[in-house]
Amino acid sequence: MKFKLLVNNDESQNKHLHQARILIADRKNSEIGAEVPYLFKTAGCIVDVFCSNGSWLLKNSFWDYYICTEELSDIEYIKLLKSNLESDKYDWFVAADDTTLRIINECSAEDAELLIKPIINVENRMILGSKAGLDSLCQKYDILTPASYLFDSFKDLDKIYEQIPFPMLLKVDQSSGGKGVFLCHSKREVEDRLTKLSVKEKKNLLFQTYIFGENISVEALFRNGLLLAYTYSIVSKTTNGEFSASYERKYVECPEVESILKKMGKCFGLNGFSSITFMRDGKSRAHYLIESDLRPQVWFKPAKHIGVDFSLAISNYLLQKTDLIRPTLPKDSGVQVMCYFPRSILFAIFHFDMLEILKWICNIQGRWKYIPLYDPRLFVSVIESIIKTTIYRMYFFVKRRVFCSAKKI
Repeated sequence: MKFKLLVNNDESQNKHLHQARILIADRKNSEIGAEVPYLFKTAGCIVDVFCSNGSWLLKNSFWDYYICTEELSDIEYIKLLKSNLESDKYDWFVAADDTTLRIINECSAEDAELLIKPIINVENRMILGSKAGLDSLCQKYDILTPASYLFDSFKDLDKIYEQIPFPMLLKVDQSSGGKGVFLCHSKREVEDRLTKLSVKEKKNLLFQTYIFGENISVEALFRNGLLLAYTYSIVSKTTNGEFSASYERKYVECPEVESILKKMGKCFGLNGFSSITFMRDGKSRAHYLIESDLRPQVWFKPAKHIGVDFSLAISNYLLQKTDLIRPTLPKDSGVQVMCYFPRSILFAIFHFDMLEILKWICNIQGRWKYIPLYDPRLFVSVIESIIKTTIYRMYFFVKRRVFCSAKKI
């Protein structure tokens, strides 16, 4: 097993003894954790990151200590994570990606007591990285969610067609970012999709009613089931279809969602960050809970532009304050449009959307404030990633064109 500790901050640890110490873990090297260390550092915390060399947790200036997990198996990863948490030197453990949550969910019951920090009710651990688990808990606690059916075999299809109307959704249990979610309009589409899914993907496969309405995203922070802060937005633009990652959102006020969030926090035992997705029915305006990913992501930091400072919420969490931080929108419009810089730029490049690129160049809608200029290290990493992804996509685009032309000849 490899173990390495690097120091990013040259200040003495003794100087920070009065501060809370946080451990942030990332197994997947996902971009969604890139600005999470900033939230904790600006809240006055010592920030340790638990990840591999390529993690986005390292591509910023706001971590203090790095615990390397390079080339570790899942078992070794959990063992090293457990040993660090058993030392009792951390005030808060944050899993920054779905993969870490799933590994924790699958560990032994003994380890679960130590590792499952995003929830305080260990019996609800099924919610970690599992769509089927969330659906089960919604049924248990009477939280509104679309009608569903857990697939076991092709013999279930007749019952599914009786209970779930078309169009229906097929959801691969351990999937994220919109991948593994399929909209089917007929029996033929359902059966074709099932034949394409692997045996592993069919495990805990969820069939669910499709709700016609608005895709609602909520970022929230809980402490021991108590809601401390939240945002509320309508997803307006996504990278690749309705169920993919969003790059533009319209933030609005919706006080009625608070009662739902408070019930979720209490019933599920939420303790930490939660990225929640609802579908708001176009007719009844009811909120159907679709997903609840118990981790932070890219939309938590820009929330300060609508008055929800999650760094302040983190301070309240650590100080055991119960103040609820609500969004505050412009009085004239009641709407704040926000964009996520890397996804927006890449989408514009891949789709030759010069208007979108021009909006960034000309700072339309004040877009420059969403660029991570506050951190030169992160800014350079983001630009490098955009360039590499663009070159990669263009290479395969040209290669495909050349292949098609040669085939015609």
